[in-house]
Amino acid sequence: MDAIDALKQKVLTLAIQGKLVPQNLSDEPASVLLEKIKAEKEALVKAGKIKKDKQESYIYKGSDNNYYEKNGLETKDITEEIPFEIPENWEWVRLGNISNINGGFAFKSTKYVPNGVRVIRISDFDELGIKNKNIVRYSFSKELLPYELEKNNIILAMTGGTVGKSYLVEHLDEPMYVNQRVATIKILNPLEIKYINTVILSDITQKIIKYSKNSTNDNISMNTIKGFLVPLPPLAEQQRIVAKIKILQKQINLL
Repeated sequence: MDAIDALKQKVLTLAIQGKLVPQNLSDEPASVLLEKIKAEKEALVKAGKIKKDKQESYIYKGSDNNYYEKNGLETKDITEEIPFEIPENWEWVRLGNISNINGGFAFKSTKYVPNGVRVIRISDFDELGIKNKNIVRYSFSKELLPYELEKNNIILAMTGGTVGKSYLVEHLDEPMYVNQRVATIKILNPLEIKYINTVILSDITQKIIKYSKNSTNDNISMNTIKGFLVPLPPLAEQQRIVAKIKILQKQINLL
């Protein structure tokens, strides 16, 4: 990592620790935000748009200052997993609790066609965007619908030499459907997607990806992705953080 990349990573670290922008105690706390996200998730489950999450959990700080995670009837101490303290009106949450994540459709390369919907494989994207070389296509069917790539989704490679690379999709030139072993992270409302992307790009997540890659031979599991810890600020602060990062990154790029 060169000096410029190190400086950019330092900005991300300060951002997710609540040290990049001033705290505003008048912001609606993240605990209220999580209740709104929970209601959104329940509505999507009721509408049949997503499946009920059996791993849904709640993280809280006990009177002994230890951190605990409650999942159904089970509660466990996760203090050693928490990397740093966060401001009082923030919350720790698992990525899987604030998003809908899937691992792509098992497209068969023998059934690629000249004209059809575009398939996004691991080789079709990197941190800079979606590549337009060696495009492959597939005949559309309704079974592909859960794997459609949408604006503001984050895609993440789950296997191979580039495992862990990710990209926030800000626009689409055509309908695209995600191949197996490419995780699609669809963040629930109301959240600032660019803040969540900041967490994924930061050391807190990248260290987990690197450990998983080294310990499982260039693979990362769906459970690991769902289990990424997110230090969640109030929505207003998420937006201030994103705006500040944009300014600082422009300044860093001029160095």
